[in-house]
Amino acid sequence: MADRSTSPELDIFIPDFCQPRSVAVIVIGAELLAFTLVLANARSWAEGLDQLAVSSLYIQWAALVSSGLLCATRRRLVHMLNWQAASIAFLIPLLVNLLLTLMTYTIVEQGWLASGWSAHRNLGADLMRNLIITAIVSGVVLRYLYIRHEARRSVAAQHQARLDALQARIRPHFLFNSLNTIISLVRDQPEIAEEALQDLAELFRHNLRQSEQLTLFSDDVSLCKQYLALEQLRLGERLRVTWQLRDLDHYPSLKIPPLILQPLLENAVYHGIEPLIGSGTITIVGLANNESYRVIVTNPLPTAGQPGQANGHQIAIDNVRQRLLAHFGNQAELQITATPENYCVTFTLPR
Repeated sequence: MADRSTSPELDIFIPDFCQPRSVAVIVIGAELLAFTLVLANARSWAEGLDQLAVSSLYIQWAALVSSGLLCATRRRLVHMLNWQAASIAFLIPLLVNLLLTLMTYTIVEQGWLASGWSAHRNLGADLMRNLIITAIVSGVVLRYLYIRHEARRSVAAQHQARLDALQARIRPHFLFNSLNTIISLVRDQPEIAEEALQDLAELFRHNLRQSEQLTLFSDDVSLCKQYLALEQLRLGERLRVTWQLRDLDHYPSLKIPPLILQPLLENAVYHGIEPLIGSGTITIVGLANNESYRVIVTNPLPTAGQPGQANGHQIAIDNVRQRLLAHFGNQAELQITATPENYCVTFTLPR
């Protein structure tokens, strides 16, 4: 088993046995084990029911006490290497079964159990059988938990690599377009170009954030306003922007993946506003209901035959859709509504 390195509370393969779900799984699994063992040895239904009652009591006690000890020692286990935590998790059920078997035979000696069961007093044989069964079950369960944990880590790593790849595709595009904006200002307006470079540095610093982190929607809006301010330096009165986010202002804790809104606005500028002969307005609307949040970005389109329409939009749209899917799964949605005059993108996030 591989050693752990980071995020011990999340990276340990042994689950939290303090959780009600874990306790329920343990109780059901213990009862299935008792039923299996009795079914393999019972000679009649009457004898089987008696053995099932006694075996269930013993196995349930052993399972619950073991899980309780694992729950109590979890704080220490999360700071150990995997092989150390696995060794302790393997030994605890063995120790519990050893003590329970000795306690059971002590009770038998006092005559507190049914005579039919107390007739089996071969302590050595029963102790060896209980420990072997416990070792096999514990080993199988721990191996299953480890394999499941490694599979989840692999899926998480693939998920993160996908997010990083998607984000890496956006960053050069963003930088290239922003530099073009600044280059257009250098000769005629050097002071404004210098300020724009400072804004670009701030924008790029935000865009270098880790792709698995969500960002506050309000912060992302501020970032997008900085970006649009850069574009307005270049386009002047040709670019107008309308923000209608009053519904979402009531949810200051709303978070979205970084680089979701900005690429949509970038598309709206470069494939909507810039090819227009006159001016155009980009409208950003935020809506909320009991189930979801929606953000709608609308921009005008150039007349038929002019460049900068479908293909340019689709690259960013596919990227944003994949990022939403990677973060929220099927709970998020991205829709496109296009007419000859307008292009509208709506993304929906779960509440």
